[in-house]
Amino acid sequence: MIALALSTSIIRPLFSLDAAAVSYIAAVTIAKGSAPTSTQQTAINNFIVAEKAASRWTGHKRIYFPIWANAAANAIDLKTLATGTYPNGATHDAGYVVGNGTSQYFDTGVTHSGAGLTASSGYMFVLQRNHPSVNFSAPIGAGATYPTDFYVQTTPQFVARYSAGDTVTGAGSSAGIVSAARFSGTRKLFRRTTAARALMASTTGADSAGLGGGNIFAMANNVSDAGSVPSGWCDSQFGAFGFGMGLSDADDAAVTSNLKTLWETCTGLTLP
Repeated sequence: MIALALSTSIIRPLFSLDAAAVSYIAAVTIAKGSAPTSTQQTAINNFIVAEKAASRWTGHKRIYFPIWANAAANAIDLKTLATGTYPNGATHDAGYVVGNGTSQYFDTGVTHSGAGLTASSGYMFVLQRNHPSVNFSAPIGAGATYPTDFYVQTTPQFVARYSAGDTVTGAGSSAGIVSAARFSGTRKLFRRTTAARALMASTTGADSAGLGGGNIFAMANNVSDAGSVPSGWCDSQFGAFGFGMGLSDADDAAVTSNLKTLWETCTGLTLP
């Protein structure tokens, strides 16, 4: 019914797109009052088709793509169409969203366990156009007892921890696509830029006793296991963020390559 009602405003013929792409494009169109361009629709479809073909689509739990210069559209999850919120607002520019570094963030509305992550398998990523200016800021995360998050220092360095397990730390700027995985007994931290992709750090260790509670935040960290206590507000320009089940090194390489192509095609911007 929604697809039929929007058939005059969605540029590409609906039958030429994957069903998941149709659903997301329709949701974005309703939220912002106009359809993504044909180029953007093709890029969204290509990303979804590629992830399905590689058998990764089920493992993706949330993928937010805040490029639409519209708060409602930027709150929609590409995978499930669930919507989060931007408490205290944010600046929604063409190609990215940015918080003020003091009070603005994104609440995904779901916990790690609610999304299906486990102590042995999890993944999180952010696409940032710049390294934040706020020391000890947190691009994404949640949990007090068993935190799973990123945090950034202006040193600069970038740190990831999964369920309070061993931290993995990468030296240098966090601009680009930074991702972390708990997979097959290891915790790994990766960074992709326009120039290259690199494994920033890796450590092997046992699973922790549990997962962090509280809704996962982006552009900040939720340091509560039961409620909403944002901390470490991050003032980077975010082009994407999300989380899912743990990925191998090879799968991370493919996902972040596909995400880079998606973001650059849809925005006309270039990854740092």
